[in-house]
Amino acid sequence: MGLCLHDIGKIGVPMRSSTSRPLTDEEWMVMRTHPQLGALMVADVRQLEKAREVILAHHERYDGKGYPNRLAGNECRWRHGLTIADAFDAMISDRPYRSAMTLAEARAEVRRCSGTQFDPKAVAAFESISDTQLEAVANKREQPTEELLSLIRG
Repeated sequence: MGLCLHDIGKIGVPMRSSTSRPLTDEEWMVMRTHPQLGALMVADVRQLEKAREVILAHHERYDGKGYPNRLAGNECRWRHGLTIADAFDAMISDRPYRSAMTLAEARAEVRRCSGTQFDPKAVAAFESISDTQLEAVANKREQPTEELLSLIRG
């Protein structure tokens, strides 16, 4: 459930009129509030207590340079697979300001970020996913982040 809601806070982030360019520093500051906004949106729903944790921590990084709380290493190990799945989905998706990466380019980017953005153990689990499995998930496009996470978890 939490995985489906991880970006719910983006509802509270104002949309800009031009989407053909990367976000400005100011726009990134606003965008980076979406985990807290999402956590606040579900805070009073007892059944979504675990989802709230996922929503709040899905942009934390293994090296502690993520947001909003700069958690590092094992401080929130349970969501390291989610971080890779969410990032990989973003990498292989077209954005108004950039084209999607190929699966090989995105896989190489995950590898490159092992030990900084991503937990090396989660990267090792991700590496065990075959290209055929990744292609199937990428082509489905319904809920690729969820499917990728299930593959990473094995």
